[in-house]
Amino acid sequence: MADDFQILEWLVRPDQNTLSQPDKNVRIEPKIMSLLTYLAEHAGEAVSKEQILQAVWDEKFISDEVLTVSIHELRKALGDDAKSPRFIKTLPRTGYRFVAPVSHIATVPFDEIANEPQPLRLAAKLNWRVISAAAGAALVLLLVIALFSLLRTPRSHIRSVAVLPLDNLSDDAEQGYFADGMTDALITDLARMGALKVISRTSVMGYKGTRKPLREIASELNVDAVVEGTVTRSGDQIRITVQLIDGATDQHIWAEKYERHLSDVISMQSEVARAIAHRVGERLDYQWKHVAEKVSPEAYESYLRGRFFLNQRTREGVQKALSYFQKTIAEAPEYAPAYAGIASCYTDGDGMPLGLERQEAYSRATSAVRRALDLDEGLAEAHAALGGIRFQYDWNWQGAEQEFKRALDLDPNSAIAHQWYAELLSALGRHQEATAAMERAQKLNPIDVMTNGDLAWVYYMARQYDQAMDQAQKTLEMDPKLAWMHNLVGGVYRIKGMDREAVGSYKIALTLSGTSVDQLKGVSDTLSLFRWRLRDAERSGADSLPLVGAYAVLGENDKALAVLERAYRDHRLMLWLKVAPALDGLRSDARFADLLRRVGLET
Repeated sequence: MADDFQILEWLVRPDQNTLSQPDKNVRIEPKIMSLLTYLAEHAGEAVSKEQILQAVWDEKFISDEVLTVSIHELRKALGDDAKSPRFIKTLPRTGYRFVAPVSHIATVPFDEIANEPQPLRLAAKLNWRVISAAAGAALVLLLVIALFSLLRTPRSHIRSVAVLPLDNLSDDAEQGYFADGMTDALITDLARMGALKVISRTSVMGYKGTRKPLREIASELNVDAVVEGTVTRSGDQIRITVQLIDGATDQHIWAEKYERHLSDVISMQSEVARAIAHRVGERLDYQWKHVAEKVSPEAYESYLRGRFFLNQRTREGVQKALSYFQKTIAEAPEYAPAYAGIASCYTDGDGMPLGLERQEAYSRATSAVRRALDLDEGLAEAHAALGGIRFQYDWNWQGAEQEFKRALDLDPNSAIAHQWYAELLSALGRHQEATAAMERAQKLNPIDVMTNGDLAWVYYMARQYDQAMDQAQKTLEMDPKLAWMHNLVGGVYRIKGMDREAVGSYKIALTLSGTSVDQLKGVSDTLSLFRWRLRDAERSGADSLPLVGAYAVLGENDKALAVLERAYRDHRLMLWLKVAPALDGLRSDARFADLLRRVGLET
């Protein structure tokens, strides 16, 4: 079927390899077009896989997997759903049936056009030399335009990109961890290009399984281009298909397939990243050869499983992640990323998911991250982890800043490094730098709730209350059940003198944390609410920054400082002493000034 044809809303032009709608034009690979053409020619018929492979590929040793991937890509181009097909229906154990109506669009032969009576024959009156000269000039002009376009296509307009979760096309659904691991690796590799903004994993994973148009996703993430693709694993053979798509026009910029043995998967990841980098006019300088030599396929698979479970951020997930990372280093003792993963397991939740005391958790995390850096000093993740330990536990402010800066030198697109660095700068009172760093983190991780909430927190610590309120409301639109964010809103209302609104927000925060509405009867203003909070905290014996703030607001400085002294001995609650608005009532107390000096935060 060489002629154009219509299938539902799509106009298909086989000779141009395009599918068109009034507002969309999609280019597909020639083999995919041949597949579509063959299916359309046999619309309504049940065609076997063998028939399709013989007709479209005409090669003896092409596997069914090639057809599966191609059908998937064709469905994606058409916007079809395998579960509710409008175009291609899968026939289990048989093949496929094209179920959409096909309308043939006949083309008129050139000689028929020539024989048609013409209303005006002006061309016949023109001098053929003039026509030839004009045609030649037009051709030269077209060539100049084409050359100019080629010279301008180092894709310099692509300054930001989002790598969407790669689809798992393997027969085994449990191989989803492998596709997620490939996505993580590609993001990590591309993020090493400082000139290119690469959206964080946390934000892109929100689009896993989505059917949103790529143009809409690009707009939501504020990126120039989107990377999407598939991962298929059959035994130890890995196939990745990747395409780079312009976010504004939805046009394909580049597409490629890669097939390797599992033992070559790390080098393949780097190859894919380098190809994308080349297409956007950048380059990757990091060498992966020495990394690949330090990890076996089995160990790398354990590492991917570890990352998969760690990213779940659940108690069980952290426990499983630690087990897989430990399995990785048992098989590959010099694989630095696994040690960085272990450090993240120990610091997640201050060791609580693993049943560890805070001191023990951070001690183990420090040992793991130092081992990672001994093996690979250029591992950005390890520097960020060490910065977090020095900030959150050691109170080594200068050492933390050095590690965060080193991490960002190695990976300018690390959202978590920007986020932790912003918190450090905020704690030190360097508010202008802190807000700039946190705003950068939010741009790299635009739909992550915690990043957006931390931006509101940094504004609040900087006494930028209007910005804090605005950002907090945006965060609560993303997740209305964030108790700590309602508490922050209550704090802003209290400072602004809006007592009724403050009580409302505080009550929401308390009920979301498990307090019943009946328990809050009689609480009508912020002072009575703080007194209730103190009685509840004293019954539970839990020390917290809100507890200290409540004592300070009520003028009970002795009790507030007693809590802080206990926290100092336990190495907790010191991060925000210098800047927290709730502690302003303590700042004139000499005992508080002495505590700041001991922590290293004296003003």
